[in-house]
Amino acid sequence: YTWIGSHDGKILKFQGSSATETLRIPGVSGTGITAIAEDAMGNLWLGTNGEGIFQKNNGKFTRYSTGEGLVDNVVSSTFKDNRDNLWFSTFDGISIFRHTERTFESFNARNGLLGMRVHNVYEDSDGNIFIAADKRITVIKDGKLGKKNLEYYLKEISVTCIYEDLFALDNKDCKEKLYWIATHGAG
Repeated sequence: YTWIGSHDGKILKFQGSSATETLRIPGVSGTGITAIAEDAMGNLWLGTNGEGIFQKNNGKFTRYSTGEGLVDNVVSSTFKDNRDNLWFSTFDGISIFRHTERTFESFNARNGLLGMRVHNVYEDSDGNIFIAADKRITVIKDGKLGKKNLEYYLKEISVTCIYEDLFALDNKDCKEKLYWIATHGAG
């Protein structure tokens, strides 16, 4: 099945081409669903355009916002890494919901992230986390947020998406990793 979020705050569950379930977050109207992820326990996490994140667990919705540690309430995308942590891209940085600790850790331009608006997060085959933001790519080594674990690429370029070319990894003629990088206006 596939979940699809709508501009008016509904989420629809599709099986094939038929909608089999429609849900609305209680008390929220006019807030678009901008990101959907499923955690290791099978709970849905819904990023919104201004209301933070909602977790659907056993039919109930729990809201997480800046008051609970989210860096910003405008969520643009979400990503689940290989350690089952959820990464929430926002208009003011990135927030990670650590699966094992059940807490948020946030990172933005004030503490080392180069860029403010985060568009996307990607994890490569080595477990490095790539954060695509409005000023460049930030790469986190060893899954830890901290200046000593960071590398930066594409200065002053707004990067919207990153993808590792896995076909190139299987190609014996390819000597190094290849990444496809989409930008906002820079090719």
